[in-house]
Amino acid sequence: MLRVACVVEGTGMISEEKSVVVFQAAGPHEAKRRIIDISRKREERYVNVDGQRVRWTVREIMTLDWLEEGPDLGDEREVYSKIEDLPEPDHTVAFDADYPLDAAEPRQTGV
Repeated sequence: MLRVACVVEGTGMISEEKSVVVFQAAGPHEAKRRIIDISRKREERYVNVDGQRVRWTVREIMTLDWLEEGPDLGDEREVYSKIEDLPEPDHTVAFDADYPLDAAEPRQTGV
């Protein structure tokens, strides 16, 4: 997982993205080299419509997991999960609420 920052010159960081990248590597050392290369390729600089210089840059390689191929992987593998505590409990969500997942219409992430 990468932590990516959007920085505007004279303003500072205005947004942050957490991005999970899945790729193949022969071992842990190659994986680290590859994620550094991938991170550097994500660097982007441009001038926005207000004439300000903008930079997208990877601030941190947060995690680097080694997922084995073959039967040990199983038929599924979670690659990202983050639990965030709410500032206040949401009392409108009933304990026994049903969520009709069959009617879900997931969108693509743009990848």
